Amino acid sequence: MATETQTTQTPASQAQTNRRRSGRLVLTVPATVTWTTVRGEVVQDQAIARNVSIHGASLHLADGKHIPGLNSEVTLKCAFSGEIARARVARLKRLASGKLESIAIELVAPSESFWGLTFQLQRATAQLLEIETACQAQMKGVDFRVLKSLAEAVEQLRNVASIVQEWQELQAEGKNAYSVLDALDGARVRKATHLLGELSSDIDSFEISSNSDEFTRLAKAVEGIYDRMTRGNHLIREGR
Repeated sequence: MATETQTTQTPASQAQTNRRRSGRLVLTVPATVTWTTVRGEVVQDQAIARNVSIHGASLHLADGKHIPGLNSEVTLKCAFSGEIARARVARLKRLASGKLESIAIELVAPSESFWGLTFQLQRATAQLLEIETACQAQMKGVDFRVLKSLAEAVEQLRNVASIVQEWQELQAEGKNAYSVLDALDGARVRKATHLLGELSSDIDSFEISSNSDEFTRLAKAVEGIYDRMTRGNHLIREGR
């Protein structure tokens, strides 16, 4: 069981806390935290930030031998963005044994970019999901193809954000991040396959016309891809 040491909050600060919590995203972001003790000693530790938002995060210290004091100021450097920011220690969460579990920190200046590209992509995805939900709630007069395109765009952005996050995490761990490119290529091929199938269905149902310059260029592009795919590949030519 964990206990928390925290400051007393006014109704206004409590409302601010609720807004922060609503904007938190489940990410794992490596960071370096630095602070000065009451004795004037400079302490630096590696940390993992979780439940991040533009206002702050929950920090888990790697060493934990030294702990910044409640309401003290620390300096954070995000491994993903390379940015440096000042923050205040808002809460100390401890286990029943008394050992520190995590530190809740509040950024002195809320930032959209501090936690890196993955955070920004996930925030954008969340905002698109809100728009999608609002559109579905007001479907009257909105063509289903518009909603479908929006849903596909949100899904595409979510997939990209996941790949970017994996890339950054592997880099932070000193591992080969290029391994995620296979997943990226696979996602692109699946997207292209799905889109071609959708266009075929739309043409068959006369929802769109294939008699246009755009489809002429598309046909040439598909022929070019097919030529490259089948060049020396008898499996595709034989339809296996």
